[in-house]
Amino acid sequence: MLPEQQDILWTFLSIAFTVFALYAFIDVIKHCREREDVSLKFWGGIFGAFLVVMFLETVHMF
Repeated sequence: MLPEQQDILWTFLSIAFTVFALYAFIDVIKHCREREDVSLKFWGGIFGAFLVVMFLETVHMF
């Protein structure tokens, strides 16, 4: 695989992961507003982990 192809693949995977994380985040926020038995602190921790992983992927790209 050429280096340019690897960069394009990594960028695509990062963008796909980011779009999925945004979709999941919006969906969880909707559920947290509709239902009171959903733990907002727990899901905040999960999305905090997503944020850290996205940051590490971005730093690794450059």
